[in-house]
Amino acid sequence: MPGHQAGDACRTLEPFVTTKMEGLEGLGLPIVQRFAEEADAQNKIESELGVGTTATLWFPSRRAAGADSRIWSSARGHASQLSRRAPRRLRKGYKCPVVCRTLPKSRFAQWLDARLPLPRLIHDQFIAFQTPRNLNVWYTFGAILAFCLGIQIVTGIVLAMHYATNAELAFDAIEHIMRDVNYGWLIRSIHANGASMLVIALYIHMFSGLCYGSYKAPRELLWIIGVIIYLLMMAIAFLGHVLPWSQTSFWGATVIINLFSSIPVVGPYITTWLQGDFAVGAATLNHFFALHYLLPFILVGVVAPHIWALHVAGNNNPVGVEVRSGKDTVPFHPYYTTKDMFYVILFVIALAYFVFFTLDFFASPNNYEPAHRLKTPPDIVPEWYFLPFYAMLRAIPHKLSGVIVMTGAILTLFFVPWLDTSPTRSNRFRPLIKRFFWGLVIASVLLAYCGAQPADAVVGGVPVAWIARLATLYYFGFFWLIMPLVAMIEIPDKLPASLAQSVHAGAVEADIHRAQLWPANGTVGPAAPANTRSASILGTTRRRRPSAIREPAPCTSV
Repeated sequence: MPGHQAGDACRTLEPFVTTKMEGLEGLGLPIVQRFAEEADAQNKIESELGVGTTATLWFPSRRAAGADSRIWSSARGHASQLSRRAPRRLRKGYKCPVVCRTLPKSRFAQWLDARLPLPRLIHDQFIAFQTPRNLNVWYTFGAILAFCLGIQIVTGIVLAMHYATNAELAFDAIEHIMRDVNYGWLIRSIHANGASMLVIALYIHMFSGLCYGSYKAPRELLWIIGVIIYLLMMAIAFLGHVLPWSQTSFWGATVIINLFSSIPVVGPYITTWLQGDFAVGAATLNHFFALHYLLPFILVGVVAPHIWALHVAGNNNPVGVEVRSGKDTVPFHPYYTTKDMFYVILFVIALAYFVFFTLDFFASPNNYEPAHRLKTPPDIVPEWYFLPFYAMLRAIPHKLSGVIVMTGAILTLFFVPWLDTSPTRSNRFRPLIKRFFWGLVIASVLLAYCGAQPADAVVGGVPVAWIARLATLYYFGFFWLIMPLVAMIEIPDKLPASLAQSVHAGAVEADIHRAQLWPANGTVGPAAPANTRSASILGTTRRRRPSAIREPAPCTSV
């Protein structure tokens, strides 16, 4: 509890409590009015309303609201969002939202809740957690990534039981897993193809975050932790790429590790430390296996604050409008748990296709040739998810400059929240930056294509190196030049007043389109009654819909 100053303020001013059932106004539930005093007010609200409700506290002054906010934010079991919500002046004074805590029913659950409130944490953060109601399919890739990470850890532990960290036996150990271990081919195929599918989901997750402005305040830390997760995943993928100890593994490790030697002064020491010797060999394999086994668990530890930051700041949404009332949100369960499970199943079906029908779709033929330090492959190409950065590295003739450009391309992502100064979040309402964003997507695809081609290749009479240089220039120009300038000159489209309005507007749009395609008179075409009206929710004039078309029900997602 806070000090006596806050308690005295509450007792003296007697803040008036009005409870409002968010989203339940039409069920005839009673509205309870009580005078609150310190800690027992929370218990009164819970006893009258039960769990899963939201109370709004009204105070006669800012001092009382600020003092009592600290009381509620420190109360046991209270939602963490309260401390970041400043009281707002309304007609009757100031208000502060209070979320009623989950009360366990069984005696064992109550005993556990008093000592370790884990069930309440799960309920509040993963079941009753209020989520914007208009999240689309692109917001399901967070759950897909969590599922893929779990699959990679489980299959990796099983593979580690049969792997040999010996330069003379590592390649044969992979063949032993594929041929002799029961279902070893299946486990390794899931692990190898699952890594590529994980990175696909990761890139989609990052580009959707860029498109919808999920890096803007108050979610800067959420974005930064996400970039750290990306770096860890890339490091884990590179370390795992070396473990089969094939030609691709050996020479890929040699090229990447030697990049550190270009760093002045400390470069040679870093290179020797990474190799564990004066050249890539058995010690390097031992180091990489230990790190590849350890880093996924560190990654899980970084994912936890990423989810924490998400739940503190709340979900962004495709419209980019903050939640303003209970009508803008729905509980995470069952709405988004069901939606996430559906798309996870679709993702598993796609993974199963690669596992059972195209086992080596993402693999290089050099992976089936043992490492030989005296036989250099004609073209050393990394895994596909490294190709854009490999193209940047190869596009710069000078070795150190190429390393700086490649490193800068990754470090640039940390500064994105401050490079984009536009008050409008989503690109859906920013017509100018939207075009430049798709240019960034095209530039990234071009870089991946250039990285997969030989260094002296020519496409349409233009050397691949020059295409990579132009794509690299656009990549840096988008973040450091286009983003700040467009934010200053762009006039964004008008934003909807609330998420509920945008969802309902989308439903009306779809209903009108459906009425035009299949009118009530049975004719096919855009014919519709001539009467028009102003659809205030859409902000435009629309034709009156046929009477056969019903008013759309409230949507939970778009």
